[in-house]
Amino acid sequence: MLKTRILTAACVAPPVVAIILWGGALRHLLCLLIPLIGGFELYRAATGFTLPRCLQLTVLSFLLPLGYLTYEFSGFFAGLLLACILLFCFFVITIEADVHERDFQRVLPQTVLSFMYIGVFGSVPVMVSYHLDGFYLLWVLLIVIACDTAAYFGGSLIGGPKFAPRISPKKTQSGAVCGLLGGALIAVLCGRYFDFDYSVFQLLTYGILASVLSIFGDLVESTLKRIFEVKDIGTILPGHGGLLDRVDGLLFALPVLFLM
Repeated sequence: MLKTRILTAACVAPPVVAIILWGGALRHLLCLLIPLIGGFELYRAATGFTLPRCLQLTVLSFLLPLGYLTYEFSGFFAGLLLACILLFCFFVITIEADVHERDFQRVLPQTVLSFMYIGVFGSVPVMVSYHLDGFYLLWVLLIVIACDTAAYFGGSLIGGPKFAPRISPKKTQSGAVCGLLGGALIAVLCGRYFDFDYSVFQLLTYGILASVLSIFGDLVESTLKRIFEVKDIGTILPGHGGLLDRVDGLLFALPVLFLM
């Protein structure tokens, strides 16, 4: 499993980094893949809808980041309103058209939760891509990767008490601490290397904050998996699961960068 994860990362990382730094339409397209592919993965895992219905819901969620990229904030909020209206219209039609009875109390919250999660959070990478230099996006990506890697190996080597046993039994407190240290260290080193106009204290503060948010983003994803009763949200990345399984921490860390 570890070899597969490393091989997948080695194949995916170089083109992703190159596209982020190249910028322009390619970077926008890369960021748009998150709500597009991630949304489809989430709807398939969450609702149990048929393939055509999952594709329709994915398109509705995709209106948000696409609208922002096209019309900036005016398009984003207009797209949010339109997508919400279309979502609930489609949902009612879907339930009424089913030949078997559906569990309303299960499907409705899961559909709305999936829509908000991927539609809103999935729009943030597009915002960052639109407004900020590619080095900022790469910087946060490196922080999240460092946090995740340090937490994985630190928790495996040190062990100890569990961090969130009800949500993710494999995560340990030692792993969380190692993740924070790893993310903070990379934030400072890469921030200075990229020559960002921030002090070491500011870089360190953001590195810790981004790492904390990355850890909780991972826990939110683990919570969704338990709710939906799936091992991984998707299967597009061998050894890693789906796209959302890899960018969950990034989706939580990026909004703070955008505000910063």
